[in-house]
Amino acid sequence: MAIWQYTFRVIPKSDLKELGVITHLLDKDYNNFTFWRNGNYAPDFFKQLTTILESKPSWSKDIKLYGTEESNCVEIFMDDNFISEVTVRIDYRSNYTDLLNWLIEFCTLNSLALVDEDNEALQLNATSIVFAIQNSSQYKKLMELKGEN
Repeated sequence: MAIWQYTFRVIPKSDLKELGVITHLLDKDYNNFTFWRNGNYAPDFFKQLTTILESKPSWSKDIKLYGTEESNCVEIFMDDNFISEVTVRIDYRSNYTDLLNWLIEFCTLNSLALVDEDNEALQLNATSIVFAIQNSSQYKKLMELKGEN
């Protein structure tokens, strides 16, 4: 991840419910639970992404990449042809409004949660998501380097 990116995890809400998590995940939750196995999530579940991010080859055959790793992207990690993890990287130097709106709608319609870098499940609205980005250490550092603090 670059200083100009913020990473979110996308997790099925049913998995959070099974864990008994409402807002905050612990590191042990990631280490002791297999996400994405309790639903019918085919490898092309995120194919709609091609409307806003181009599908690109990844460095790994086990990762489906939409967008570019250096900018806005969604990475779907596969394990035995099942989704095992989904991350979204937002490049806050770009106009990421379309990606953000798509992400909010997609997560809402498919009962998915968006988890920030502090392991907090965010409310699915632009204000909460932008707040998480703008309060991150990397965002603040980039603004400091640009002289915009």
